[in-house]
Amino acid sequence: MDRFTFRFCSVYYGAGDRLQKTEEFALGGEKLSKLKQRACASLCLDPEAVELWRYDRAADTTGAEPLQDDMRLTDAAVQRLTTLLLQHKPLRLKVLCPDITSSVLRVELEETDTVRTLKAKACAAVGVQPSSVLLWDAYDADDLQPLEQQLGSSLADANIVQEQALLLELRKPRRRSGRSSSSSQSAA
Repeated sequence: MDRFTFRFCSVYYGAGDRLQKTEEFALGGEKLSKLKQRACASLCLDPEAVELWRYDRAADTTGAEPLQDDMRLTDAAVQRLTTLLLQHKPLRLKVLCPDITSSVLRVELEETDTVRTLKAKACAAVGVQPSSVLLWDAYDADDLQPLEQQLGSSLADANIVQEQALLLELRKPRRRSGRSSSSSQSAA
């Protein structure tokens, strides 16, 4: 049986100057998922909504990719860790644009990004101006909900969730209302 001496690891949450330390965790030979659960419990976070990253606090940088939950703390790749960072997973959204392309766009954003940012990013990906399309919440395909009135809301406030489907629809050209150029003459 491998012996692993306990040591301590600091876990931080947040970003930039809003970074907060959760606590020091004594590490044994458990999986990172156990450490992640303990850290999330101390912050009242959903472990499914966050990822655990290597973190260099002095340089304020993270590793190239999140750590895998099934890694054991005895693994060589993890053994020298002393500081970790919990970060919210980006929202990965599906954007359908049947009027423009048959492809399904994949867009990644943060929960704190706005619906306007989502619309702009999706429009840029298909090469249209945001003013030429409408954005719909397609969570329930039978009951599309317009998102145009929520452009200033965060994705979280607009109830946009992981892997949610959204729809970009070309605006219909407005018909000009006016009188016909031919005048009707009445018979006398």
